[in-house]
Parts: sequence; C-alpha cells; structure tokens
Amino acid sequence: MENEQKKPIKENILAAISSGRVTMRPRWHFVLRAVLLVLGVTLAALAVLYLGSFIAFSLRQTGVWLAPGFGSHGWFVFFRSLPWLLIGGAILFLVVLEVLVRRFSFAHREPLIYLTIGILAVAIAGSVFIIPLQRAAFRAARRDHMPFPGQFYLDFGAPHFLDIHRGTVMSRDGNQFVLQDPAGMQVTVLVASDTRMGPDDAGFGPGDTVVVFGHQEGSTVYAEGIRVDRW
Repeated sequence: MENEQKKPIKENILAAISSGRVTMRPRWHFVLRAVLLVLGVTLAALAVLYLGSFIAFSLRQTGVWLAPGFGSHGWFVFFRSLPWLLIGGAILFLVVLEVLVRRFSFAHREPLIYLTIGILAVAIAGSVFIIPLQRAAFRAARRDHMPFPGQFYLDFGAPHFLDIHRGTVMSRDGNQFVLQDPAGMQVTVLVASDTRMGPDDAGFGPGDTVVVFGHQEGSTVYAEGIRVDRW
C-alpha cells in the first residue's frame, strides 16, 4: 500500500518536470549557491568588524567617548559628534549578515532574538579585539604609508569634534598648558578656577594624554572640563 501511495507522487513530480512547471538543476548550481552564501557572510562579517572597530577607535582617538562625563552639554556633543555615516553602514551590514546567516539550516532552529544577540555579541567582541590594528593603520596613515585609505583615517581619526580636544600635554605652566593633537597641531589650553576635573585628573603633566572640553578661539581653548585619558 505504501508503494501505491509513492507511485502517484513520483508520477506527479515527473509530470511537473516534463510540463516545465518544475526544472531540474545541476549539482554545480547548489554548490555555487553555497559558496556565494559563505562568501557573502564572510564579507558582511568582515565589514561589520572593520566598521565597528573603526567607530570605537575614532571615538577614543578623538576623545568623543569621554564627552558624556562633562554633563548634559557633553551628552549633546557626544551624540552630535558620533560618526553616524559609519554607524549606519555598520547597521546595514549587520542586517545583511543576519539575513544571510538565517539561510543556513542551523539558524532556523534558533529564535530571531537569540540569533540577533549572538551576532551583536560576536561583532562587538571582534571589533574590540582588532582596535590595535586600527591604531597601527592610523600611525601608518600619518607617515604617508597608506596613500589611498590613509586620508580616510586622517579624516575620522584626527579632527576636533565641536568642543572636544584630545591630545598630548607638551608643557604646563600654572593655569595653562600646551596641547598637541594626533595630527600634530598645538593649542594653548587655559584652565579656570571652575574647570571641572576629577580628583585623579588634576595632576596631569607633560607626556600625559588628556581630553579637554571647552570652546576654542583661534589657538586658545578655554577649558570647561579636563579628563586624563588612561585607556
């Protein structure tokens, strides 16, 4: 009886093939699809890791990541200074990566929320892990060893964002000091009696890396707050 049930099914499939409603595809077609899927997942994952690590690197390199510590104005500057174009690109590649991963059979067994959290966790951990490579690329760009992508690093890794100034203290004299940013530009920072500094931030000196929050006029920055960057 089982053979009698299978026979009509087989006949229906053969009839559908002969009528053109179902087409038989060669083995190489499925192999090519699998290879393209793996390649797409790999490229999307690399794009997410690169953009994620570069966003973290640029926030640290420019001092933007410390802006929330300067109060409500600092939060405003933080959100306004975020590299939204890069963040949008990272989100886009994350969506592409999730869509591609869900085409694998193992992904169908996991709830969407778990899969999303897993991809995000791996992306964040991987991005933090390769930040040192971004630092090396930035140093190479400053030495003109990266002609094409080097300008990309200099544009995002060295500019001032509104009232945020990150750099190395070159000298300090009383209530002012000279600050040199990653691009080699120097400004004079004036420290007032109401400049906000933490208990561990007041004793900075030459060679320390600091983030200054304050308005710049010409080559002078009027510090509203100062944080020593120990990361």
